[in-house]
Amino acid sequence: MEPLLRGEIVFADILGMAALSVKAPAVFDLLKKQPRLFVGRLSADPYEFGDSSEIIKAGMDDRKRAYDASADAAVTKVVHFLFPDVAVSEDSRSLGAGTYAEGAVSHPSRSIVALQLSVSDGDVSIKAARQYLQHSGQRSEIVSKLSLDNCFEFIDMLGEVGASLPSGEIDDVEATCVSIARLVDTRVFLARNEAKLFFNAGVEDIALQKIKMLMDAHDGERFSSVIQQTVTDPETLTCAAEILRRSYLDTRNWHSGAFEFPADQKDKILRAFASNVTESTRREDLLDKGRPGFILWTLSRLVPQACPKVFSLLKVREPKFDRFALAFFSSSWDSTNGRAYGIPKEESLIAAYCPLADIKAHARKRLRDEELKYPGRAAWRSVVEGKVLYGVDGTEMIR
Repeated sequence: MEPLLRGEIVFADILGMAALSVKAPAVFDLLKKQPRLFVGRLSADPYEFGDSSEIIKAGMDDRKRAYDASADAAVTKVVHFLFPDVAVSEDSRSLGAGTYAEGAVSHPSRSIVALQLSVSDGDVSIKAARQYLQHSGQRSEIVSKLSLDNCFEFIDMLGEVGASLPSGEIDDVEATCVSIARLVDTRVFLARNEAKLFFNAGVEDIALQKIKMLMDAHDGERFSSVIQQTVTDPETLTCAAEILRRSYLDTRNWHSGAFEFPADQKDKILRAFASNVTESTRREDLLDKGRPGFILWTLSRLVPQACPKVFSLLKVREPKFDRFALAFFSSSWDSTNGRAYGIPKEESLIAAYCPLADIKAHARKRLRDEELKYPGRAAWRSVVEGKVLYGVDGTEMIR
């Protein structure tokens, strides 16, 4: 087992799993068939599946029968070492203290890796996360192997592993943090974001959370420098927009202090953001970012004078503006009908790019095109009708 799991599962847990497979086959068989009875909810379980502690508690009788089928009295202690939550459920104590980043099998995702003796396309590799953090030259290759099923979780793992590494083992921690912010706008993350596989925070939120975790663990005093580098980097537009929202538009002050810039830096930062958005439009990749509508809304709120230039560049590349409409008028999403579209309540957001009367006139013109299909038709209808419409068929979203 050990060569197959080296770098992914902590050695003590590999030894414990091997012992169960040889000395307590009934327990090991139950673990393979019903891992939830040992670790609770699995990573891919829907929210209604149940609370982990309740699932583990409900498996007490099944586990006892498996224990009883094994002659060795130490079996229970080994299970409790590997799965501390089982020990708590069975009114006992555990000596196990492994963490997710170390590869403890008590974590649902690590237990599946251990049971299948490998990292599959849907699993996150601790080894890959460690290599990403320690060897900048391997990052492109590592990212190219990520899938829809594990890319968000990979960013989570970067934070967990990075915070656990000794100081000095990360290859330029500040540059590494900026590289994590850039991941948000790469192809696989865009596809995962659009697929909406699970209800979860936006990947930009996860990335910024893990960046802060890394900096707190290694060089907390440089966090503001990292955030400033991120917000002005031309390849981090989605994270940059989120940082600016938190810095200048978050009236609830949920992130007060963590994302604030010196007052005398505001103009410089906003000019850099506007320039990056403009150049991305010129390169024809703005609408391929993680959240292009959010980027455009942020620009119109904070640097409205830059919007006409962006709009004119978009017009040169795509006179019909269909992709702009799909991005800018994207309103919400639900698991039943998918994406919905609606004109923003703040008229100034669209007026910064184009007078509202002109955009409505263009919308009516597009709707006369019989070849225009949904969801594009829904986006333009929402402009004319002033309603929030589902992209799948144009039905109205009832709030």
